[in-house]
Amino acid sequence: MDSTVFLSSKKAKELKVGDGDVVGLVGRRRRASYATVSVKKMGSLSCEISRNLSQNLRIRDGDKVKVVKIGSDDTDAEATGDMYILAESPSTAESVTLSPIEDSLNDLVAIEGGDDIPDEDIAERFVTPYLSLDGAERSIFLKKGHVLTLKDENGSSLDFIVNNVELDVGDEEEAEGDGKS
Repeated sequence: MDSTVFLSSKKAKELKVGDGDVVGLVGRRRRASYATVSVKKMGSLSCEISRNLSQNLRIRDGDKVKVVKIGSDDTDAEATGDMYILAESPSTAESVTLSPIEDSLNDLVAIEGGDDIPDEDIAERFVTPYLSLDGAERSIFLKKGHVLTLKDENGSSLDFIVNNVELDVGDEEEAEGDGKS
């Protein structure tokens, strides 16, 4: 649900997108991210996004968010900063490094009795369930620098930062090689 934007059917029709399409979201200070569209019955000018996505885009409740179809005329292929992602479809990651934020980890350790929590337990409790794609969500969009608040089955939360994203360059090189033959 972190990578989903819920749009009204009127807004989805206006943007010429449907369920499962990938769009770009632009928040405050030209921060941008990808999201998957899910059409939902709601007010014609409304959209809903997850807490993690709203924090990364610096959007507060009631703020306006721009929804852009990837590669549309509204996008600028020579844009800088986060805006460059709107001109191209997302790439597949080979690996992603999520690191717990120290203050959040220290708070969790204190709540759970003061003993250190092994990395394997953190991965099993928080990261693995987050990365398990279930239901309508087929993709998770992450960008270096994103902050995620993940919860375990007991409701305990832990903040992570995306430290590294390595793209699957093998597929891109094959595609380029096929085009040159």
